[in-house]
Amino acid sequence: LTAGDEPAIERLIKETEKTISVAKQIFPVDSTILEAEASFCNLISDEPRAFEALKKAFSTNKRSPYIALRLAAMYAQTSSIEKAIDVIKEALDLNNSDKDLNFKLAMLLSEQTKSNLSEIRHYLRRSFTHGDNRYEAQFWYARCSFLMNEMAEAMAIFKNLNSLNINIALKRDPIGQVYRESGELEEFQGAITKIELSYAFLLRDGTADDIFIYRYHSHACDLSDLHVGNRVAFNLAFTYRGPIAMNLRRL
Repeated sequence: LTAGDEPAIERLIKETEKTISVAKQIFPVDSTILEAEASFCNLISDEPRAFEALKKAFSTNKRSPYIALRLAAMYAQTSSIEKAIDVIKEALDLNNSDKDLNFKLAMLLSEQTKSNLSEIRHYLRRSFTHGDNRYEAQFWYARCSFLMNEMAEAMAIFKNLNSLNINIALKRDPIGQVYRESGELEEFQGAITKIELSYAFLLRDGTADDIFIYRYHSHACDLSDLHVGNRVAFNLAFTYRGPIAMNLRRL
């Protein structure tokens, strides 16, 4: 960057972006990888020549997925989500089978106020193949499928993710909470079906699917005060094991 060598900047950005993209799919919450990506983002963002080199590189070679990914990330960082989406779509037009581009487009589309789950699921499905190690893509696809009531497919993927020898935080800590278009957490209702010492299950209204409850997550009531059949309201999140109820409160 100091030398202003644009071909070298382009090459190094591609190499770094590829390494980060591959690593994040396999180890989605690894602190070392996330810190490295944050440092990379700051380095590029603080140097105008890097942004200009990226834009120039993309204009001359829109087939390169990693230039498109980083340029889109920079646009998204400045809240220019539409520009970020346009960049990825242009790159996908020339390379529509690229898994990283499909995954990035799905995640960018999910940031829009009025997101289309069917469209997001379409791109997520193209972002991995069954049996590969693109675990982050598989997780978000399973989440999206669950929200679209494609329960069998969603739970099959969650079952596979749960069997993997991966970071225990992915299996324990909730992510991917469900929000309304207004930005508030979506509230669901259901009835308690099973209670054990450290966990419980409920049956969600409307879809009749089993939702796991972990005692030590944030709740507005104590599981020990609940009984089978009690009506509850809750927010919905996900782990790599499947859907999980958060902020449980008795009705």
